[in-house]
Amino acid sequence: MKYNALLAHIQSKKYKPCYLVIGEDKWLVNSAVNMLCEIASNPIINCNIYTENENEENIVNALKVMPWDSDYRVVAALGFSVSKSNSGGQKNTGKPILEYLDDPNPSSVLIIIGNEGDFFSKLGKKAEIIDCSKLETSELNNYIRTQCQNNIEKSAIDTLIAYCSKDMGRITTELNKILSYKPDQIIIEQDIKELAIKDDEYKIYELTNCLASKKPDDAFKIWDTLSYGTDNVYLITAVYSYFRKLLYTAVNKSTGDIYKKLGVNEYAYKYLVSNSKKFGAVKLKKICDLLQSLEFRIKSGKIDPLAASNMAILNIINI
Repeated sequence: MKYNALLAHIQSKKYKPCYLVIGEDKWLVNSAVNMLCEIASNPIINCNIYTENENEENIVNALKVMPWDSDYRVVAALGFSVSKSNSGGQKNTGKPILEYLDDPNPSSVLIIIGNEGDFFSKLGKKAEIIDCSKLETSELNNYIRTQCQNNIEKSAIDTLIAYCSKDMGRITTELNKILSYKPDQIIIEQDIKELAIKDDEYKIYELTNCLASKKPDDAFKIWDTLSYGTDNVYLITAVYSYFRKLLYTAVNKSTGDIYKKLGVNEYAYKYLVSNSKKFGAVKLKKICDLLQSLEFRIKSGKIDPLAASNMAILNIINI
């Protein structure tokens, strides 16, 4: 089930014994959990929320408790893991939860966040999966227009989505800030450019544009604004990772589902296609070799990280 279908599902009151919430958009994940917790009336009494890796036996025991003055009890195991030690100092196996779901308490609803490992694979076959992956551009358009009561230009919407890399949490934060500055007024693209904060993914895209256009001064300014701060080792690695994606995009002409193999969404993939054409496969291979060498030299202590950063920008421009 997609996130956008969850509200209608809850309103139907055809609840499932277990909901497995997955996806990379944390805002959507938190929103889904909050909506599911509202299944329980009087949540202070009828909602158990475990933010840490709770002992699985405690979770099952909570699920077996009947609700008070409510049709349902909700148990949210938000930090559940079988790979880390639980609150009791031991590791969960997941087996008690899977066994419980073979004969669940009809008055209890379990919420679990996670998507890795054999346990979650087995759980997915017994639970209703809520997909909280980043929303499609059209869905984000509708959300932004609704929040602005249609008082926003199309170009402003596109720029906001780009600046926030389709992340709902970032979009909501930036949009609320802009609406506080311009209540009941038309929001234009310039408003977004002046008031919204670009995230690092978009800044790296801009950095790549500057390097392709051979603008070292602008490239250094963007480099300095990246939130990795003084951790130039991590920054070199991040830029190297981006250029590897550019190279892969350049040598694979078929669009297909390449974006999935690269671990990006369709929106980010459009940027990769655009920037890969500016360099070409041959230059991108040389840049990747350069960045790989610098990353190795930093980690082996053969070059100062700051010097490596300067070298990266100047050498990429001259390739």
